[in-house]
Amino acid sequence: MNTLILAYHRVNDWSEDTLAIHPAIFRKQLNYLAGKYQFVPLSELVAARTKRFNPEKRLAAITFDDGYFDNYLHAWPVLKEFNLTATFFITAGYIGTSKLLARDEKSGKTEKDRLLTWPEISEMKKTGFTFGSHSLTHANLASIDPEQARKEIGESKKILETHLQPEPTAFFCYPFGSYSPETKKMVAETGYQAAFVTPAIKGASFIKNIFTPEDRFSLKRVGIYRHTTLRQLWLKTF
Repeated sequence: MNTLILAYHRVNDWSEDTLAIHPAIFRKQLNYLAGKYQFVPLSELVAARTKRFNPEKRLAAITFDDGYFDNYLHAWPVLKEFNLTATFFITAGYIGTSKLLARDEKSGKTEKDRLLTWPEISEMKKTGFTFGSHSLTHANLASIDPEQARKEIGESKKILETHLQPEPTAFFCYPFGSYSPETKKMVAETGYQAAFVTPAIKGASFIKNIFTPEDRFSLKRVGIYRHTTLRQLWLKTF
């Protein structure tokens, strides 16, 4: 593929979470991909993909979902080491609070599983990293009341723009990769420039989702997880 959007979640050396990549593995993956792709900001890759032309060079952009603290602690330093940038899709309503994502509530590890703070985000932003919305509370937008979905989409944008002004929040990422024609329309009407989804990763459903038509409000990414070996990475990005 000539344009690749990578989707990560966590980078740390303590978690066995399927979403977590060890920093040493993350470094190896970036080193491998740097030999195949030219890394660019997400906005540049979106422009190339939505204008539907094949760039002369293979382009890749890096994204992170949820907004975990370990993005600041581990991912950010490695990215800077490689002189790369990334876009972090954050759960806006939980930033700077003690709230954990539902999948982490049972662990009780507030410090290790906590999300970013606004000062941490501000520090990352000053070094050229960008932030997008991953909704207000990480809700499944396709299965909740339309008015609540609209709030998740709109209020998260307002919060981000309040804290990260003067830049507008251009990009949205659907929690759980779940969206509908109605939620796509809401995202567009709210003023986002593009939105992203990570297709299912198993069998025929992966093939079906990778090759189904996309528009700027359902741009596909390649998910990278704890179990993703370098060979699997090659298969996902050839």
